[in-house]
Amino acid sequence: MRYKLFLPSLIVIILFIRSIAIAEFKSEKEIIKSKRPEYSANLAAAGFLEWRYLTGGPVQSSPKLDRGGNIYFGCNDNILYALTPNGTLKWSFSTGDFIQSSPALANDGTIYIGSNDGYLYALNPDGSFKWSYTTGGAIQSSPVLGGDGTIYFGSKDKDFYALNPDGSFKWSYTTGGQVQSKSAIGSDGTIYFGSKDKDFYALNPDGSFKWSYTTGGAISSGVAIGSDSTIYFGSNDNNLYALNPIGTLKWKYAVGGSVQTTPVLNRSGIIYFGSDDSYSVPPKVKRLLLGFPRAIFPMLGSSPVYPLNPRSLFVPI
Repeated sequence: MRYKLFLPSLIVIILFIRSIAIAEFKSEKEIIKSKRPEYSANLAAAGFLEWRYLTGGPVQSSPKLDRGGNIYFGCNDNILYALTPNGTLKWSFSTGDFIQSSPALANDGTIYIGSNDGYLYALNPDGSFKWSYTTGGAIQSSPVLGGDGTIYFGSKDKDFYALNPDGSFKWSYTTGGQVQSKSAIGSDGTIYFGSKDKDFYALNPDGSFKWSYTTGGAISSGVAIGSDSTIYFGSNDNNLYALNPIGTLKWKYAVGGSVQTTPVLNRSGIIYFGSDDSYSVPPKVKRLLLGFPRAIFPMLGSSPVYPLNPRSLFVPI
């Protein structure tokens, strides 16, 4: 979805006094006060603001941290930002359109990011251009890196791509709809992702078809894999799905709105995810709320919070 006006957005880091994963709040007003299309946090209920960084547009890209604590994220002002741990600008890189994809970081420091201009970009650690690969549609799917350095991502041209680390083409797989889902790689090398054709796909490492599972709605949710190899993802049919590695249904959990965010599992196996019915709910714990209304987290495939340390969370607002 395109915006006609660039409204300023903020990346904030909130230092929490208590664990947000087990906090319950009495009302949405305790967390958020919405005055404009972007949102301002009322932090008195949960913690305090450590810093914030103002961009030139909405932030729908989930932040990514490197080992040094530097933060990388895209923005609808067409720019990929790199910030230091204290929130100052390290560098920025401009693309030709909105960046709603989230970055991936390679072991050699290369940063990969997709843009709505149809290019996947590879940048050097200092933010300089390394290479780019063009597709036939906007790239809102966040790239994922294989153990051999292969870069996996989808495009709105309905294809799912695999590139070599030097940017050369490896293979592609054509689906029946736009591919905005962030993929995941199983322990056996199987690649999992969803498509807006309502199907969830499993591909072999060589790009050949393994199996698919059909849901009742478009899939733009990212994929999570549990320690027992269970595959989790959401669909616009208002369900969170759990599949067995062979592609059969293990269970599904119905909510009141579409599920477009990437599920997150904690060490106890509880699954957290966002939904357009306003809350993130772990299906294994009855009525235990994550505590944030949907307003903070646009349901465009980005995950809501990313930890800097055990007591800190990054939140795009």
